[in-house]
Amino acid sequence: MAVPVIEHYVIIVSEHNLAELRACKYFRPGLISLIASESMQPAAQRLVKVLQEQLPDSRIHLLTGQPNLPLDGQRTRQIQQWINHCLKPALQENAHRAPVLNMTGGTKTMATLLLLSYSWQEIHYQPFIADAHEVKLERLQVNAGQLDILESLDLATVDIMPLSVAQLYSDHVRLRHSNVIQQHPDSLRLAQLRLAGQSLSHYTMDNLWPALTPVLEAVWYAADKDPAARCVRQPWSAWPAPRDALIPFLDVLNQLHGGSNPAFSWDEEAVTVPTRKRPDVADWCNWISGGWYEQLVAHWLVGLGHDSTTMQSSVQIAQGESQGRETDILLMQHGRLHVLEIKANVPVNQPLSDLESRLTAMKERLGKIDKVLVVTPATRERIAEQKWREFERQCQASQVKMLIAASQADLAYLSR
Repeated sequence: MAVPVIEHYVIIVSEHNLAELRACKYFRPGLISLIASESMQPAAQRLVKVLQEQLPDSRIHLLTGQPNLPLDGQRTRQIQQWINHCLKPALQENAHRAPVLNMTGGTKTMATLLLLSYSWQEIHYQPFIADAHEVKLERLQVNAGQLDILESLDLATVDIMPLSVAQLYSDHVRLRHSNVIQQHPDSLRLAQLRLAGQSLSHYTMDNLWPALTPVLEAVWYAADKDPAARCVRQPWSAWPAPRDALIPFLDVLNQLHGGSNPAFSWDEEAVTVPTRKRPDVADWCNWISGGWYEQLVAHWLVGLGHDSTTMQSSVQIAQGESQGRETDILLMQHGRLHVLEIKANVPVNQPLSDLESRLTAMKERLGKIDKVLVVTPATRERIAEQKWREFERQCQASQVKMLIAASQADLAYLSR
């Protein structure tokens, strides 16, 4: 089916404008008019910014209330007066461009009055259908007072990057620097070993992670309480593995760090372990603490067909002057934004409920999202059965999808 040519697209701005952005990218109209009530001004400004960045050849026109004629989007008489005195003159100025109305957003009152107040070339509406693989745009025409239903369009092929969705909802969207450890050619292999090591009760000569992580976790947990601690000496007797077996693995981890000042150093008596307070090992510590699992999950998602157009890691989202929060992975799937919280383990001092609460807070910042919690099998195994069942019920009540992932196949829910 040929794409209808739209010269003038009229949109009602709401709190959720992803559908409108998708339609604009599909039709690429020469003129886009945004109708924004007083309460929708912040959302309108964010939508204008995204449209200007992604459709530089389109002219954006913001239509809103006037000092003597406000627009609150609720009161019938006020809306009709605004249509007559503000909207219709604006449409007349562009009479050479046949206007199309997208009535997906806005209040029912505003959408109805707009529908009946002008002879639109077409009327568009995108229904919200959870879990649908299609993104249908319904099309109508008014002929002799009757609504004719036209052939709908599937807009699922329109690529909307996760950052664009975040920008529709947030004043400040920033990409944090990626963890440089993930760029090391050996990091993926070590991450895979780390995942396998979580299920081992004892180290093996092929996998020494079980001999290292208990010591590191104990050292870092204690050092976090001491702001001056940059390193801690641990005698060889504190390590589960013998020195001759451990030294080659410490060498590998030093190479992973790569700095001129190695992460680990040792002598005959002890190993000097860096703490998270040492600035030059921040990425290295973050990777060992859990970034390794985020790297694995991102690697599996690429294997499922996702790329930079559908997936973005480490996005900081903030409103106003707040510092905001950083997301692990934002993922576009079937026209919806999925926010992934990825946990390699749960710290002993962190309640399970915090994992769900963090995702719920993201929903407040990003609107209509699918919340996904990804945890390792070892995380599940370490939690008592009753406590885990209670947490599952909490996630279900909050519409959080939980995935226990040990391989790419466990993320099939997120496949394209």
